[in-house]
Amino acid sequence: MSRWEESTLTKYPWAQNIVSVGLLKQVKGRWACLFLDFRFYLPLKTIQGKKETATIRGEVVPFQTKMAQAAQMLIEITEHFSTVPILAVTDSWFGNNGLWKPAYKAIGNRFNILSRLRCNNVLYDLPEKRKPNRRAMLPHEIPGLLSP
Repeated sequence: MSRWEESTLTKYPWAQNIVSVGLLKQVKGRWACLFLDFRFYLPLKTIQGKKETATIRGEVVPFQTKMAQAAQMLIEITEHFSTVPILAVTDSWFGNNGLWKPAYKAIGNRFNILSRLRCNNVLYDLPEKRKPNRRAMLPHEIPGLLSP
């Protein structure tokens, strides 16, 4: 890295190190993520070095992995929604036991993870139950399916 590159880098890593949890919701026909909580992630070497960016009001913050931060946020959010099932939709980095074990241990059978998604995947709800003795509808017969 050149001196010019070093001088243009910020010493505050906030923009690149945020762990966030949100609610996937359809807004005007499109999926949107409505953020419910977030945490700033600080690397262990930053905290151990007691750098200025690792302190809040002069105190060094305790280290937490990204998985531990995400699990803690999910657990706190599910306390407010105590009767509904929770489905965590994650990328492949969070879709492992680092998030699953602590969250499932605290939340129980209401918790599931859907992971290994690509950025261009589309999520669909389950189809409505068909009425008996009715044939399946063709795509052009379903109201709103082909309209923008």
